[in-house]
Amino acid sequence: MSKFYRADGIIVFFGAPTQRPDDGDRAIACAVAMQLAMEEVNQNLKTQGFPPLKMGIGIDTGEVVVGNVGSQKRAKWTVVGYHVNLAARIESFTAGNQILVSWDTLRTAQAEVQVEQQRMVKPKGFKDPMNIYEVQGIGGKYNLFLSSKDELIRLKTPIEIGFALVVEKEVTEQKFLGYFVELSTNSAVVESGQSVEPLSNVQIALPDYEEAEDLYAKVLRVEGKRFFVRFTLVSPRVEELLFQLVKSS
Repeated sequence: MSKFYRADGIIVFFGAPTQRPDDGDRAIACAVAMQLAMEEVNQNLKTQGFPPLKMGIGIDTGEVVVGNVGSQKRAKWTVVGYHVNLAARIESFTAGNQILVSWDTLRTAQAEVQVEQQRMVKPKGFKDPMNIYEVQGIGGKYNLFLSSKDELIRLKTPIEIGFALVVEKEVTEQKFLGYFVELSTNSAVVESGQSVEPLSNVQIALPDYEEAEDLYAKVLRVEGKRFFVRFTLVSPRVEELLFQLVKSS
C-alpha cells in the first residue's frame, strides 16, 4: 500500500462566547465566503509556482462544551462534544470546493439557503444514518453564491485510466480498469466494470500519459456502470493535461 496524504484542518464555531439568533446564517455565509476567497488564494499560489489548494467544509449545529479544557498545568479555550465530532465527520464526506451541512444547521437558517443536492450518509462512529446537504449559496443580506459547476465534455474517444480505492488514507494495492467518458478540469464520469461506493476516495492513473502524476478524486454519484468523480488533488502538470484534453474534445 502507498500513503495518501491529506491536508490539515481548522475549526470555526459560532455562538460562543455570545450566542446570536443568526449563528446558523453566519456560519453558512462564512463557509461560502471562504470558498469564494480560494480563487484569489490559488492565483497567488500559481504566481509563486505552487499547486492550487481545494477546501471542503462541513457544518453542524447543536449543544457543545465551550471553555477552558484541560488541567491546571495545561489548558486551552476550546470546544468539544458530539456536534464537534459530527461536523468533522460531515467534512470528511466533502470533495474540493464543497460545503456540506446537516439538517440541524439548515433548519436554523433564517436567510434563504441555496441547496444543490442532498444525500443519506452514515458517519463513522455514529449509530444512525443522516441527511447532509450541499450548499451553493445564501441570500438575504449576505448574497453570497458559488459559481456554477463546470460543464462536463463528452469525449470523442474515451481515455483509459487505472484506479485504486483509498481506504483510511491508504491506497489499496488492487488496481481496476476504467475510462473517462466525460471530463472537465475538476471532475469526470468514469465507466468501469468495477463497482464502487458513493463517497469512496480513489487514486487515478493515466497510463497513456507517462508524464502525468496520479490524481485523486471522490466518488459523488454512481449510476450503473458509470460513476461521477470530483478531483480532490491535482498537480499543475495534470491540471494542464486535463485542460488540453477537454479543449481538444
